[in-house]
Amino acid sequence: MGLANSRGHSHFQNTSHNRYVWFRRGGLHANALYGASLGFLFGTGTNDLLGHFSVNPSAFALVGMGAFLAATTHAPIMAIIMIFEITLDYQIILPLMLACVVAYYTSVSIEKRSIYAEALKRKGAGDYRRQLAQLHVRDIMKPEPLTISPRAGFSEIGEKFIATRFN
Repeated sequence: MGLANSRGHSHFQNTSHNRYVWFRRGGLHANALYGASLGFLFGTGTNDLLGHFSVNPSAFALVGMGAFLAATTHAPIMAIIMIFEITLDYQIILPLMLACVVAYYTSVSIEKRSIYAEALKRKGAGDYRRQLAQLHVRDIMKPEPLTISPRAGFSEIGEKFIATRFN
């Protein structure tokens, strides 16, 4: 049951649109920053509660960032790889994997579409999954790859770059 405003409309109606507007306002990276902030607060709180068990709050921030990224994109493996590439720290992999998978399944149970699918729907893409299933590589592949001589000058490379659609 939602709260009603002066016109009698519920504030919680049209949650998909509200979710999209909220995510769109800051973009994908803002959501990752929200996750980092919440993770840092959680890590700081953990340190305060368990004084003898010292953990680095920045590790919690990175795990929170990955979890929010996995939840909004519905791509937990991408989030895990991206955060690992930022840190290159093997000690963060297991907590990161756990948080990203839990965040992904929680997000999928609440909202069936990712932020990208929602944006495609708003742009009128319709059922893009059916369209992608019918698409073959040969339909979008360029038959003749662009080649440039190893002795080509910068002006020739620039002309080919401007003249082709491969850029």
